[in-house]
Amino acid sequence: MGDKGMKKQARFANTLVLFVALMTALVLVNIVSVYVSGQVDLTDNNVNSLSPQSVETLQAMLSDDSAKMEVRLYISRNLPDSIKGEWGQDVVLRGVSQKLKDKLEEFRAQSNGRLEVIEVTDDTEKQAEDVGVAPFVAEEATVKEGKLEMTRYVLGATFNWEGEVEVLEKALDPNFFEFEITKRLLRLKDRVENGRKIQHLTKTAEALADAIKKCDDEVRAFEVKEDEKQEISGIEGLLKPIENLEEEVEALAKNHDRVAQQCAQVKTVLESQAAAFKGQNKRFDSLLSGDGPEGSIGGVEAYATTVDGLLEALKEEKPDVQLVAQKKGLLTALKEDIDSYSDQLRKAPGQRRIGFVCGHDEFCPFASMKPVIDPKIAQMMGQQNPIHERFIQVALGLQEQVNQILMSIGNGLFRDRDFEVEKVDATRTIGDDVAALVLFGPRQKLSDREMYEIDQYLVRGGTVLVFASNYDVSLASFSEEQVKKMGPFDPNPQITNDFAELKKNDNNIDDLLTPYGITVNQDLVIDPANTAKITLPHSVRRGRMVISGTKDFDYPMLFYARDFDRTNVVVRSLPGLTLPFASTVDYTAKEGQELEVSKLISSGPTAIALEDPSTLPVKPAGSETGEPLKLLPPDLMAQAQAASPDGPHTLAVMATGKFVSAFKGKEAPAKPPKEPDPENPEPPKEEKEPAKLDEGTGRLLVVGSALGLPPLTLEGIFNGVNIQNITQGEILVPQVRFENWKLKVNQLRRAFSETIPALFNMLDWAVQRAALAEIRAKNNAFRPIERIEEGDQKLVAYAAVGGVPLLFLLFGVGYWQLRLARRRRIARGGDHK
Repeated sequence: MGDKGMKKQARFANTLVLFVALMTALVLVNIVSVYVSGQVDLTDNNVNSLSPQSVETLQAMLSDDSAKMEVRLYISRNLPDSIKGEWGQDVVLRGVSQKLKDKLEEFRAQSNGRLEVIEVTDDTEKQAEDVGVAPFVAEEATVKEGKLEMTRYVLGATFNWEGEVEVLEKALDPNFFEFEITKRLLRLKDRVENGRKIQHLTKTAEALADAIKKCDDEVRAFEVKEDEKQEISGIEGLLKPIENLEEEVEALAKNHDRVAQQCAQVKTVLESQAAAFKGQNKRFDSLLSGDGPEGSIGGVEAYATTVDGLLEALKEEKPDVQLVAQKKGLLTALKEDIDSYSDQLRKAPGQRRIGFVCGHDEFCPFASMKPVIDPKIAQMMGQQNPIHERFIQVALGLQEQVNQILMSIGNGLFRDRDFEVEKVDATRTIGDDVAALVLFGPRQKLSDREMYEIDQYLVRGGTVLVFASNYDVSLASFSEEQVKKMGPFDPNPQITNDFAELKKNDNNIDDLLTPYGITVNQDLVIDPANTAKITLPHSVRRGRMVISGTKDFDYPMLFYARDFDRTNVVVRSLPGLTLPFASTVDYTAKEGQELEVSKLISSGPTAIALEDPSTLPVKPAGSETGEPLKLLPPDLMAQAQAASPDGPHTLAVMATGKFVSAFKGKEAPAKPPKEPDPENPEPPKEEKEPAKLDEGTGRLLVVGSALGLPPLTLEGIFNGVNIQNITQGEILVPQVRFENWKLKVNQLRRAFSETIPALFNMLDWAVQRAALAEIRAKNNAFRPIERIEEGDQKLVAYAAVGGVPLLFLLFGVGYWQLRLARRRRIARGGDHK
């Protein structure tokens, strides 16, 4: 056989061996993959892998051999591809249910076989709603029994552990599945560990709920059931419900004694059991008395009072049908409130409360319990003069709008995100049930007693967050002075939103912090190189036309921070953070304190700290004279670029460890007297005060910015304006203040996409759930476009256009040269046959 034949056989044998080896390897890989699996997460921040914090939380809960956890999964069949979100945006559901299953499978794989996932498939929607999973609808609907009904879907889960249950109501965003699951695991853990402390309250609440249910069943026993109603048209159809109601009231009156006997248990439990526990727990107090405005009653007490009123009405020889119907409707509404209060009490051990100090013109997310304008007095004064009545109605409407917005902020920004917030009276002892205390940009001074209570809370082991607000900046807003000069009866009102002002706030935050070695300086940071954008009105002339709109401007007072203490969980994963109107923060060690201090956020070298720009001029580099700080974006940018940079500066400090009390060796300031209760003539009892401490371990976080969240309170809106002023037409001033608040929120809306998640990280750390801060940050990746010089922009453009083809060309030339070199080596070796 010739050389050619032998070479051909050799190539065939080599190919056969290679093929057999390849097939064997594929078979072996498939066999091994059945028993061994793994994954590699190549995403930023490992968003597709469980965080160590999630794994640690789960394994700590299931460390006992007998510990078991059951996850019940509720997923509707034939989920729609998308639905409309709360703000009208499209929410894609394609593949979301599988991602939820995959995420739960990751948790199950880390549970050492102690977590079981069960998918509920029978009557899924009804079972889901029974356990608290929230239904949602798509755009399609079905017709049932002649009625159009929207199709309801569910996608959620329940987590059952140690007799307690947490609900994942809606699982619609895969980016936050791990965060939402771990959050519920932490709540479950806290509920089991802390539930014993209020067991006597939850048992009493259950007894009250049972008594109210029996009463409600008896009161509603004579209602005409829905399935017994008949469709009747015409006049008879209009009168039939009235006849049914009269029959129902008549039956209730005949059974008066039975109703009274069944409902008497509510008052019995209230007086014999619940009353003794009043004052021990705010959630329990809300259950008993409601949480309405000052002087109102609600909850179980209102239910018992309303039952008495209903029974009195039924005693009449001919009961008033409308009055009875009104009492019944009120009982139904009260029962719904009581059920909600009971649910909040049951969940309370799994929630950690954050207290906000209010009353100093700071950001405070609570509706006012005490109206500034009393509706009763306003009604009396308004009856005397039609013009007065018009002004008063505007004031009452404004008051209602402000309260509605504050309720929405409290719920949407905090409670709906599982932060349990409450208003704290810092003139009284701050309870240990407050997990963290927040001072959010106070613009007025704290009293000595308030500083004492905050100090004692800190050294008793508390966590205090301080967001400083040394300066208030108004841009493109309305001038109060202009409105006052104009007056309410000006036939040609001329008011424009071109007012700009920089005002120094009169707070005393330094008096609170300096004893601990922390100082918030009376300066204002600007940086022409690291800015965020502000949205302001902008007009463009097109010929004779002027087109008005808004434009985003780079604004040096909105400092964009990039330098963080990456060892700290609060800021570890933040690519950047906007700090509006920030001041620098310094730390100096104090004798006797043993603190671990982190410079959490810092500026770069291009930053400039302007000393009190409300009074001192801004000097350009190399100049001895200056001019007042410019406020409009182009002028401020030019001024900032001309000034001398003096960074870097520290903008936030975290201190943990042993603090020495600011009141060591001093007498505690006197408490202000409690205001007497007009409905209770007895003087209020003073609560027992904890022993004064001279030192103790605590945690303190100070940020030199209020994160751009402007304060909104009824007291601030109506400051200096009373009912007499309003009748004289001064309602325009509160209206202007409210409009200016809305303008500020709109101007800083771009910054809020960064500041709000950072705030949540800080609150998670404050309530000692730092694991959630780490997990949340995995999906908060902000990637602002870096600003580059014009010459560099051209260089980038040329590189983008010609760089890739040039790389391909160089690769081709290089590969061609390699082939030539190989051929030469072969030729020299004589292998040319």
